[in-house]
Amino acid sequence: MIDGFSSLVHLQHLDVQTMKLTANNQFYECSTGGFSGATLPHLQHLTSLTARLSVENLQQLGELSCLQQLSFAVDGNVAIGPSHVPGLAFPASLTYLGIGSDTEAGVLSLVPTGLRGLWLERVADGPVEGPSSLLYCMSQLQHLTMLSVKCSSSLNWPAASSAYSALTASSNLADMRLYRCNLPKGVWPHVWSAARKQPHLARLTFSPADPNAVDMAVWGATDMYSLVS
Repeated sequence: MIDGFSSLVHLQHLDVQTMKLTANNQFYECSTGGFSGATLPHLQHLTSLTARLSVENLQQLGELSCLQQLSFAVDGNVAIGPSHVPGLAFPASLTYLGIGSDTEAGVLSLVPTGLRGLWLERVADGPVEGPSSLLYCMSQLQHLTMLSVKCSSSLNWPAASSAYSALTASSNLADMRLYRCNLPKGVWPHVWSAARKQPHLARLTFSPADPNAVDMAVWGATDMYSLVS
């Protein structure tokens, strides 16, 4: 448990490292267990927070009305989302969110629509379609400039091509990275087409979970030229 920050009421930037140095100079990740329950509500001036949090801390995030950048992981086998963390909320001021733990797709329904940067380390299984699906929730984030998502290899994707326009719902994307995406065959051309329509795209990464299952021929020389021209 992290204690001793409650009195730092004017603190704006807090980065709690979760790595320790062993006697033989090797780093390993340690569990901090989060902040004590009375700590976060006192830090009302925080604009940036990077730390390992507890479930109780996640339920307090909505109280940090000045918070703009948030990066966190959580201890235990807890998937971050409304069904695993009742009362989870994010402040309306948030512009960047990075989650380093298993994440429910439905967590995106809780983030402010003005979010500009989103980094999800692992998206766990969820519904293929509907309000809690990954693609639907992405379609609500119209102001993203950076999107980085790593999916579990077992995550199911809808086969309907029209659903994939949600991957690039924002016309402001400059950085788009999708890792371990096992998209249904025949969908990749629609993904390329959506990417080509991004006027500001400067970085694009697609990493299929099973490269052998992807017909890479759908992205030929013409598509590549259109993407970069």
